[in-house]
Amino acid sequence: MAIAARGLQIAGICVCLLGGADLADCACLRDVARAEGEKQVEALARGALEDWRNLPL
Repeated sequence: MAIAARGLQIAGICVCLLGGADLADCACLRDVARAEGEKQVEALARGALEDWRNLPL
């Protein structure tokens, strides 16, 4: 279900691009960026925690 939803969002982004809309106003792009951005921030935080744990005392 999530894959189908993401596919619809990508289709919506394509519609915005082909229609010449400003991508800053594209709701589909904002939603994808927010979801993927949250994943990236979580990954960075996990990496930072690992770095801190590996520091010599």
